[in-house]
Amino acid sequence: MAGAALLVGCNKEVDFGPAKVALDQTNLAFEVAGGSQAVSLTATRDWAVNGVPEWVAVSATNGQAAVEAQPLKITVTQNAAYDRSATLVFTIGFARTSLIINQAGPNGQVDNGDGTLENPYNVTGVIEYLNELGADVNSPKKVFVKGKVSALASKESDQFGGTGNTFGNGSFTMSDDGSVNGGQFTAYRINYLGNKKFAAGDTPVVVGDEVIVYGNVVNYKGNTPETQQNQAFLYSLNGENRGGVDAGSGDDYSTAASKTVEEFIQLADKNTYYKLTGTVSKFNPTYCSFDLTDASGTIYVYSVLAAYKTDEWKNKIKDGGTITIAGKYDYYASKSQHEVVDAAILEYTDGQGGGDEPSDEYANAPAKTVE
Repeated sequence: MAGAALLVGCNKEVDFGPAKVALDQTNLAFEVAGGSQAVSLTATRDWAVNGVPEWVAVSATNGQAAVEAQPLKITVTQNAAYDRSATLVFTIGFARTSLIINQAGPNGQVDNGDGTLENPYNVTGVIEYLNELGADVNSPKKVFVKGKVSALASKESDQFGGTGNTFGNGSFTMSDDGSVNGGQFTAYRINYLGNKKFAAGDTPVVVGDEVIVYGNVVNYKGNTPETQQNQAFLYSLNGENRGGVDAGSGDDYSTAASKTVEEFIQLADKNTYYKLTGTVSKFNPTYCSFDLTDASGTIYVYSVLAAYKTDEWKNKIKDGGTITIAGKYDYYASKSQHEVVDAAILEYTDGQGGGDEPSDEYANAPAKTVE
């Protein structure tokens, strides 16, 4: 029995103290040809490493605690393109340390773009742009963003051509290299090529496609760089584009022709913006949606642009107020319902005899081409 007790005591886990993970180096530099370098890891608990891109290999991606430093070999492949970098994160629960890897490329430093058609942002570039704007700040201009599709929306109904997709738009994430590692940008509920709805016979978007999207962008809650919902479209899919942009026109919502609700429904024009003025009823602050009624009839307004993801208009708009919006026509077949979509608030009064017009931020809605 004494011997058994001794054996049990010998198998007791060694306590190396508080959780801590450290490296003897935090930066490694590699030449174009690639190669291997050694680092030493000290870990007081079982550890793992995350964020390893395809062009980097680590001799071990996890391990056990040890009293001695553990040697690791970091290997990178030959680089045939631009300078590149990666950040490997070694973790023990909440304890972590990073290893930054930089490798030179024959093409030099990558150009992250400026958001124009001639030089679109890449994913890295648009994330930098949004970080400068700050969390939940809608971009004051439309920009072009290029990348490779890294993942599709989790629900088929949110994919281009997916089962149950009744709105004709789609969502996907994109990155600079098409992998799910590193920076990701979400094309959120965007229109298809030509700024049109996805239609039967169109080519679905799949992982690995090279794409360019165009529209307003935002860093939602400071951690999700994305296009503003319904304010962007797929400009190019594997080199194919169908227009949809008139960057030189300078036209905006204010140039849209005014129509009554009845005229708007009769036109049923999904490609042109029109102004509507009427009384608000059944306002839903969750979606910033409401019924708009004038002398000719009533139509449902879905998620007005100026109110989307902001509290200002959710608190201002009330049933009985008078509103002027500009938007496009759509028809929600499952509800047999005419709708105004892709809309912006141009004017609003509270219905109590006092003016309550949009703030400067929203009075001039983001630029839109009127086709």
